[in-house]
Amino acid sequence: RVRWVDRYLAVAAVLLAWSAANHLHEAFAQAREVLVAMYPTRLRPGAELSGFLRALHSRSEALLRRVTATFRQRTRQLAGDAFRWKGWVLMGVDGSRINAPRTRANETGLGCAGKVRTAPQLLLVTLFHVATGLPWAWRRDRGDGSERGLLRDLLDTLPDKTLLLADAGFVGYAMLGALQAAGHAFVIRVGRHVRLLRKLGFEVEERRGTVYLWPEGRRHERPQVLRLVELQTGTRRVSLLTNVLDETALSDAEVLSRYRQRWSIEVRVRSLKQTMGKRTLRAETP
Repeated sequence: RVRWVDRYLAVAAVLLAWSAANHLHEAFAQAREVLVAMYPTRLRPGAELSGFLRALHSRSEALLRRVTATFRQRTRQLAGDAFRWKGWVLMGVDGSRINAPRTRANETGLGCAGKVRTAPQLLLVTLFHVATGLPWAWRRDRGDGSERGLLRDLLDTLPDKTLLLADAGFVGYAMLGALQAAGHAFVIRVGRHVRLLRKLGFEVEERRGTVYLWPEGRRHERPQVLRLVELQTGTRRVSLLTNVLDETALSDAEVLSRYRQRWSIEVRVRSLKQTMGKRTLRAETP
């Protein structure tokens, strides 16, 4: 008499997320109604939200491993030849904060990362396969968590030979070093707060655009040798860093065009929040 079998839990969780209802009980009622219609000859799922949440909480981690593995396999199949570009898998990463209801439990458990009157928030860092726009993996934390820390937790989910496209918030000596140690390439925007060095002589042949990232606290380690690509886009000047030093493997024009593809991820996140009305979570507790 197990009401919430794994298939029911997985399908109901997806339907719950898709529902446009503002309240969790209403969204659950809609999801259950569809679930019953999908499996009319089978045992009906439980009718109480609390029972569903208890079952989902106890089995969510195991279910996610199975579901995400299947989604990644389907992404490869759907992408076909576009899964890789010039031998790399193009992945974009984006960090976003999502508001939660202003309850005491959420304020304590999630924290308020922004201004004084900011609501409790959840930090979500997501990897997207650029060619298909499909999410590949994600990690979440309190609103005052670290985007770079969550990305480091995601490195073991990246396919072999990934070219990661990232915004300035992910720049860091340790972060970029971890990406290179794992055998991945990257194109990442660099902000004014990052100081890059030139003409240190560590490279036998310093080419145009050769720069070094070598923070004060890392002087006992080797500097990271990178390539700086500076481009004018309208009234803005964009500075991009990559560890692909050979311009024949990745030209300046390709660096810019690949980074521009990352903006499609920003649009998708905005669509989820605004168009689909997912700006605020429904749960009153973490």
